[in-house]
Amino acid sequence: MKKHLERITAINPGRIQWCCHDQGITPPELAEIIGIAQSNFTRMMTGEIGITFNQLRKIADYFNRGVLFFLEQGPVDTVQVYTPQFRTLANQKSHLSTKVKAIIERVERQRDIYLSLREEVAEVEEFKFEPLDLGSFYHRVLDALLKRLDAEGKDFAATDDGELITLLREEIEKLTKKDSFISNFVSRRGYNEFIIDSAGRVLEDCVMAIAQMVRTGSFRPKFSEVSFGKAGDTHDTLGKYELVLADKRVLSLDGKIDRLDYAVVGDEKIALVFDYKRRDTSFSWSEFSHGLDMQLPIYMLAVRNAADPGTKNVAGAFYMPIEVSPRKTTLGELLERSDNFEYKAKGVFNGKFYRQLDGGTDSGWSRFYSFRVTSKDRQYGNYAISGALKPNDFEGLLRFAEQKMIQLAQEIVSGKIDVSPYRLGQVSPCSYCNYRPVCRFDWQVNDYNFLESLSKSRVLERVEVVDG
Repeated sequence: MKKHLERITAINPGRIQWCCHDQGITPPELAEIIGIAQSNFTRMMTGEIGITFNQLRKIADYFNRGVLFFLEQGPVDTVQVYTPQFRTLANQKSHLSTKVKAIIERVERQRDIYLSLREEVAEVEEFKFEPLDLGSFYHRVLDALLKRLDAEGKDFAATDDGELITLLREEIEKLTKKDSFISNFVSRRGYNEFIIDSAGRVLEDCVMAIAQMVRTGSFRPKFSEVSFGKAGDTHDTLGKYELVLADKRVLSLDGKIDRLDYAVVGDEKIALVFDYKRRDTSFSWSEFSHGLDMQLPIYMLAVRNAADPGTKNVAGAFYMPIEVSPRKTTLGELLERSDNFEYKAKGVFNGKFYRQLDGGTDSGWSRFYSFRVTSKDRQYGNYAISGALKPNDFEGLLRFAEQKMIQLAQEIVSGKIDVSPYRLGQVSPCSYCNYRPVCRFDWQVNDYNFLESLSKSRVLERVEVVDG
């Protein structure tokens, strides 16, 4: 007696048709490959009869898909099927073999599983075998020194160099003894003690440079490690800094400013922002324009929005290096360069306050800041490469920065998370991204979001358009 096999009638023939087209074969050719009579296959495709589970499994195996794929109702979602890995440099669907497609799809499925598991697991803090975070050490010592001077009522500019160095060394010694990690670090090896001693000498040179800078102008260090927003663990704070988005959501920004200097101009107190960098750093107009580096403008806007009404006017913001690398020079050039100042602050500022920054420069480049005084343009000489901004341009820069932050925040909350990393010149965030192992982006297949390199003048033109 012949046993009748149960047939499956809930087949989605549209998916079989789609797979045939995707593989470049016809339905009759598929019927021949899997061993189904042409007449029965045609009737199955029109829904007249069903097929056995073994026959369905042969179809699924041939196309390297699961059986359930052909039982799902509705058309194929090509967005899910064709991930970025399936596309060519021309952003077209590539012609890959069945085996290659199967490998890619399996990787994609494993990737989805990995990401779903990752969402359930808290971020794991990496333990790195680093002997000492010198950047943190520098910041903590400079913070302690400025707070010590403020507590004792001493003016940084009026304190002589010898006393500044003595106070600095005392603060280094206190930190070394108080911090258990640094204390253990120093006691373990003589070389570690040498590292701390070397860092101390670096700080001595830096403090002497700061002293020269404050003595040439009117600004004096007032606050150190001052926070805004919800950034905690600080003695001084500027209060909240919030921006309202188009949908009435509130964007709250948090941060910590390394140093705030004050000067009194007329009856008004003016603030000047400094951000310490371990090495020489310049303000990038391109990165600012594209919203990649908003640090200095955010700091200035945080001061503008401070709760203290006496600090709402800000003159500018600068990066200042702590370490200065020795430069190659000949013996003949050595004497000529002995008077060079290697700690020049680089950033942007309102040019009307140039005298408060550097009262000793009447012509040429300032020794301490990135601006030049000429007979024709005064403090706005070499405007295209200078850190000085005309008052209207300075205000436009801050307005542009605020609008850019609102734009970026609205894109984030709207769900814009395109797999499209930027490339600016030779720089891309992919080189330091923690998610590279599971990223869908492949530089050999996909296109970067190429950003245009822009000069100061080009950015200011854009600022005018936005303001307009």
